[in-house]
Amino acid sequence: MSRLARDPGVEVLVAAYRADLEAAGMFAENAVTSPARSFLLRVGVDGFLAMTLDQQLAVWGHDRRLVAWLIVTGRVRPTADYRVASKLRVGKVAAGVYREFHGRFL
Repeated sequence: MSRLARDPGVEVLVAAYRADLEAAGMFAENAVTSPARSFLLRVGVDGFLAMTLDQQLAVWGHDRRLVAWLIVTGRVRPTADYRVASKLRVGKVAAGVYREFHGRFL
């Protein structure tokens, strides 16, 4: 089994992702963070933004969950077309990331 390369910028994102998942009471072990690290190394934030809409919509599974988190935390600004076509449930992700605000909002 090979280990993924370590990139300091990617590691900062993965650590923040893990921390937000843990704070939301969600599973945040290697089975979640390893795919996130892989996506960020392969594609990255800029790579995702450079994709066509069809390519962005083809992102699925763990990668889609990471993209939702990137959007909620302001690290990715999706196009309106992506936001509508993806049918991402960012409200659910936002409720976990911003629990205190979500509680006040309700």
